Amino acid sequence: MKYSKLSNTNISVSKLCLGCANFGERTDYEEAEKIVLAAMKNGINFFDTANVYPNQGLEGRSERILGKIIKKHNLRDKIILATKVRARMSSKKGDSGLKKKHILEQIKGSLDRLQTSFVDIYQFHRPDDDVPVIEQLSAIDLLVKKNLVHFHGLSSFVSWKLVEQILISKANNFQKIVSLQEKYNLLDRQLESQIIDICKKYDISILAYSPLEGGLLSGKYDLNNPSPKNARHTIWKKDFTSEENLVLLTKADLLKKMAQEKGITLVQLSIAWILQNKAITSCIIGPRNIDQFNEYVSALKINLTDEDLQRIDDICPPLYAKKISKNSMFRK
Repeated sequence: MKYSKLSNTNISVSKLCLGCANFGERTDYEEAEKIVLAAMKNGINFFDTANVYPNQGLEGRSERILGKIIKKHNLRDKIILATKVRARMSSKKGDSGLKKKHILEQIKGSLDRLQTSFVDIYQFHRPDDDVPVIEQLSAIDLLVKKNLVHFHGLSSFVSWKLVEQILISKANNFQKIVSLQEKYNLLDRQLESQIIDICKKYDISILAYSPLEGGLLSGKYDLNNPSPKNARHTIWKKDFTSEENLVLLTKADLLKKMAQEKGITLVQLSIAWILQNKAITSCIIGPRNIDQFNEYVSALKINLTDEDLQRIDDICPPLYAKKISKNSMFRK
């Protein structure tokens, strides 16, 4: 296992982070325990969950299962533990969002479920436009001072909202933002347009989630079988007859053929590609079972050549921000 330093901290995290969103719904306790222990055996020291996981209606189950496993096997001092706050936790009024009161209530609940006295990284799961950013950040600052939270992170923030959080935090000498979770995979490279440059400028670690684009890069889907039985998008009844989705399936098909030519799976290709991006601190994997976990981890042994990377770019072109010089107003 390789490790990277988490920005603005003295800790190092594994290049693969175990995402626990399936725990408590698609993954029962016994299977979750196998996955966590296998993760530790393979050098993974970074675990990510959220108060709402695995889903609304099942809130807190992921944290409870993970906390039980951590305590049973005495793992707390050996791992970096991250969770999130923002999502609705019940039908009760005010039981969602990033109001200071809600954040302070939710950290208590997360700590109880995780059976720990602190979390290493506490993350805003999504932005909350109804609450002043200074109120949101002041809550995190208070939690850090109380030693209930060590570091602050964000998840799924568009570029201007990310910068807003950064600048208000700096202006008020609040806890520095150390990480940003963002969706990033072969079929969705939006991260490259602005976020990578912002995070580089402000020294924020990028944690890539959804490396398989919700399963489209699992190898199950192709043009001849767009709705495999029991697959996630089949259950969600996703329409693959639309032009946009047919394009995604076509790209996934080409990538699958490339992987087969290299003697690897599409899953391995997809994870290996993210791991070779120096801008990514850690890739969050969310295995449903131990077999999926083993396939994810095997991607660590794969090295993609420059020719491989160029072929991938030809299939899934990179995205870059438009240069301002293209606008005639700014030409000399």
